[in-house]
Amino acid sequence: MEPRAFNSARSRITFTISTHTITLAKADEIAKLMQENEQLKSIVEDQSQR
Repeated sequence: MEPRAFNSARSRITFTISTHTITLAKADEIAKLMQENEQLKSIVEDQSQR
């Protein structure tokens, strides 16, 4: 493989890995927010039952 082609392929792989990492980080953040939302809904329900 030519150096230029290798660098291009490496750039594409690095971009794909970076995008995947960002996607996982966003999914993790969404999961945390959903969990927090469920906790807050539970608190609100408890308060409204009193």
